[in-house]
Amino acid sequence: MNPFKKDPFSKGPVRVPPKSSFVQRRPGFQPVEAALRKVHPLVWVAGATAVLLAVLIIVIVKLSAPSAGSPQISQSAAPQQSAAAEPQQSGERAARLAAPSLAAPVAAARYIGFGAQDFNFAEKQINQPSIYDTEIVFSAGTGSLSGPVLNKLYYYNLDTAEEKLLSTSNLYQGEYYETLISPDWIVWLETDHGKNNKIYTMKRATGAVSMIKNCSNGKPKLRLYDGILIWMEQVDDSLDELYMIDLETQENLSLFEIKDVSTYGVSAPCIYQDTIVWSGPDTTQTDEDKTANGEKSSVYWVALGEDTYTGDTLNSHTYSPGTYVHEPLYNGEYFVWIDGNKSPNAKLYIGKDGEAPTVIDQGVTTYSIGNGIVVYGKDQGVWCYVISTGEICRLTHEGEKGMLPLVHNRTVVWYNLSSDSKKDTLRYKVLTEEEIHP
Repeated sequence: MNPFKKDPFSKGPVRVPPKSSFVQRRPGFQPVEAALRKVHPLVWVAGATAVLLAVLIIVIVKLSAPSAGSPQISQSAAPQQSAAAEPQQSGERAARLAAPSLAAPVAAARYIGFGAQDFNFAEKQINQPSIYDTEIVFSAGTGSLSGPVLNKLYYYNLDTAEEKLLSTSNLYQGEYYETLISPDWIVWLETDHGKNNKIYTMKRATGAVSMIKNCSNGKPKLRLYDGILIWMEQVDDSLDELYMIDLETQENLSLFEIKDVSTYGVSAPCIYQDTIVWSGPDTTQTDEDKTANGEKSSVYWVALGEDTYTGDTLNSHTYSPGTYVHEPLYNGEYFVWIDGNKSPNAKLYIGKDGEAPTVIDQGVTTYSIGNGIVVYGKDQGVWCYVISTGEICRLTHEGEKGMLPLVHNRTVVWYNLSSDSKKDTLRYKVLTEEEIHP
């Protein structure tokens, strides 16, 4: 029996085994919190006054307290959480984690942003870019935010300052989102924020452009590694599906489906090398534990290759860290995730299969994992967590504002909110081994 059959959105064959699925309720989608780009000077004055009063109160309290003083906690002396915690079997739930310790003053964090550079474009608004090595792609435009703005697609090389306009949207009310780049491919989504959500690919060697699919129920969440494209797509009101396609052969698979409405359908998947990662429920959690401690999740992953399936069964694996898992990322060794759907109080975790997770920081909504590092945004600053040592470093110096960092290997790109420009300004830094491990 031929295990492949034609799929309506692809020119190539598709294997359609019985899909893994689960049922879970999903509340309404929670959009990413809006970033405050500018702050009125009066707010700064009021804030500075409040800080000064707080300092005077602390000084008075300290002077009146007994002098048997406790030792000062320096950054180097403060205990670091380690990802090498006591191992536990995959599928078992880790003990519920305490809130992260933020005792060490963030001002003491080592600054590693020396030499970071801004780069500007003619367009006023720039969407979050995608990085491959020192190449980036992004959508941009100039106009009123009340209408379509991000209607141009650009390529930029950080090393050579080469800039190319790749495409301009001809779709009514059309904009570009989900821009992606790999050595051989550029991928993007052209959307009218309605029934037209078209996935396009460009083969870099030839410039040939193809449309993969039009997703009529909303914008899919695209991820790319080399020539493998994956996305989570809302198929209808009660079904989300995880798809993958080999861009070279056009062979595609529907890997996993999420039935009914669930928060996992709005959690983007991840692909690194031959491993596809997504989030789903912790099926070992009891109803009593859900009531007492809240819903917890598992990280699901599958390795592409001859062992992807046994017969018609998808050979997926799970890691259950004992937390809720939203938008897990993977770098070949570690998983990184937050425990809320872009909640401003979400904790950022790191863990690996068979080990208990570690809390990196709290109050994090944007993050990215690279070669030995995790970068994330918090308090309008950009931070770098060194995985091997647990050290948290600054990429924006104290008083400098930045947001939405992304990293590929050791290249970090973020928005510079301290720029004097009236246009969006991107800033980048290629970290060296000496900066990460001095």
